[in-house]
Amino acid sequence: MYKFIITFKREIPENKKDEILNILITNLSGSLYKDIERIDKDKIVIKGEYYSFDPRKNVPWNLWTGFSKRTEVSVINNEIYYKIDYTYGVINSVLSIVFMTFLSMIVFGIGFSLASVFYSFLIFLTISSLSNGYYILRHRKLLLNTLKYGNRFKGTYDWDNILKTKSIAELEKIANGETTLTEEVQELAKKELAKRV
Repeated sequence: MYKFIITFKREIPENKKDEILNILITNLSGSLYKDIERIDKDKIVIKGEYYSFDPRKNVPWNLWTGFSKRTEVSVINNEIYYKIDYTYGVINSVLSIVFMTFLSMIVFGIGFSLASVFYSFLIFLTISSLSNGYYILRHRKLLLNTLKYGNRFKGTYDWDNILKTKSIAELEKIANGETTLTEEVQELAKKELAKRV
């Protein structure tokens, strides 16, 4: 069976390999994949599923179900490779086009012209291709945002400067987990406290 694969490659700082993969795993949490596995310290494998009977997974923002069969993220030297196998997306597109063609033949038998059937087929093919392209771009954006902003749960704030303006009492509350801020922000607060002591 032929696989449909696209790979994104980016350079990363050599001393941040493990950190970037850990942040990517954090950013993937809640993204409705079937399974995720960390292989050694340089590779992550994320598996999707063709179809799910769980209605919570059959939503348009799901990156995996019905689109990605398997995604491998690996770090080799100072480059990260994000390889998407989007075979499920292509299979869904082909099945939809076959169904549309069959439906068009029935409609054509009722009395519609061949040109109208051809144009409807062409429109559906375009929509299907754009849909797969949209999901590919979302995967690319996930990788790029992870590399640019880090953990998506801490937002795109400049926490270093924000924490510099906090009092020691405020920093202690953040560092001790007495706020709703993430663990990453708590660690930054601990570092800022250490600088001030």
